[in-house]
Amino acid sequence: MAKYKLLNTEEKAVIFALKGEGLSIRTITLRIKRNASTVSRFLKQYTETTGGQTRRRGGRQRKTTARDERVLQRLCLKNRASTSTELAKELKDATGVSVSASTVRRRLKSMKLQARRPRKKPILSTKMRRARLL
Repeated sequence: MAKYKLLNTEEKAVIFALKGEGLSIRTITLRIKRNASTVSRFLKQYTETTGGQTRRRGGRQRKTTARDERVLQRLCLKNRASTSTELAKELKDATGVSVSASTVRRRLKSMKLQARRPRKKPILSTKMRRARLL
């Protein structure tokens, strides 16, 4: 996780526009309420290397592809009562990609889904319903 909050595209555009108007870094920082080091780092990066684009960060490459994640989504929606362990096994059978249950949970969370087993509860009989209403 980053030690500082990254600039969004709107802030980058504002910084670049204000610098184009000839304002100092200190004036820009007061207007957008960010640190001077963040603004100067962005301007240096913009002029020297990437043209304002955020650089690719480090870290391990994902084991699943976008296609694998769509298959996982389809498997989850097909059987809502399946657990993440079961989904991991089904994903391995379907695509050949071996992932852990925690990876499945993370992928489902990014898709706004959850792998949960529904709680078992007794079904209310008509006698129970009547008693409850009374």
